[in-house]
Amino acid sequence: MWGDNGSGQVGLGTEGGKASKAMKVAKLENVIGAAMGKSHTLAVTQDGQVWSWGYGYFGQLGDKNRTFSTYPTPEKVPNLNSVVAVAAVDNFSMALKKDGTIWRWGGSSSGVEPQKLSLTGISAIAQGSSSSVGIALRSDGTVWDLHGKQVQGLDGVVAISQGNGFSAALRKDGTVRTWGGNYYGQLGDGTTTNRETPVMVKGLDEVEAISVGEYHVIAMKKDGSVWAWGDNREGQLGDGTKINKQSPVQLAGIDAAGIAAGNNYGMALQKNGTVWSWGNNSFAQLGDGTIEGRTVPVLGTQQGHKIHQINQT
Repeated sequence: MWGDNGSGQVGLGTEGGKASKAMKVAKLENVIGAAMGKSHTLAVTQDGQVWSWGYGYFGQLGDKNRTFSTYPTPEKVPNLNSVVAVAAVDNFSMALKKDGTIWRWGGSSSGVEPQKLSLTGISAIAQGSSSSVGIALRSDGTVWDLHGKQVQGLDGVVAISQGNGFSAALRKDGTVRTWGGNYYGQLGDGTTTNRETPVMVKGLDEVEAISVGEYHVIAMKKDGSVWAWGDNREGQLGDGTKINKQSPVQLAGIDAAGIAAGNNYGMALQKNGTVWSWGNNSFAQLGDGTIEGRTVPVLGTQQGHKIHQINQT
């Protein structure tokens, strides 16, 4: 991990400062997924256990013995097992179990114990901000909000992601649907009109993966090309400008195997195992050894390790 470590969220056993280069998280092995909130981190391991570290004042670490302080070393979340995926946003945490149920905790010092939500048959979860109602993908390809309301006019979905006040869904036909706020053009339909129901992203097909930042979206096509649209005030679209885009633009020189969007930055995992990043870098989140913002992708410093998966906050 790398980036802001003010609350120990990088997991180095210490807190404070920034990790501008990739560092190995203490105590963790066999990790299959991770998620980062505002100042805390979650990881799920192959045995279905969830580990948490960082800021604990709002119960987001899921452990009554780790509240009202910061905890820079990963520890297991008690009484939570058979987990296959995790999500984190602001001061909240979520876990998806193998049985298709969602468990959520955090938000206040009294919200430490994971609570089961009413939705069942879930295969993926996403929440982009504490003010947004999170979304869940059912195994039948339909999308629901975490209050149990189905998103109308949307089926055949294979992946979901969510930003601040808007959402995106990837359909099995390789097209992308978006809905919600559109002030920065983040819906990618060529307008800045808000949409209550899903619309198709303009001029984009054969998409294999999507990832949503605060107000921008990154998509990876089957051919490894990476495309982005929406808010670009920090260069988070990686196209060499700081001009917002209402339709997808292609990033130059990227042949990706994976993507991740942070609040106002982006990352791509190249097929050769290197990580390239762009956008805001105030907390060293680009991992290039500096705190200088970038409008085009730059190579991160992974200390000679071949990276297999990337996640963001």
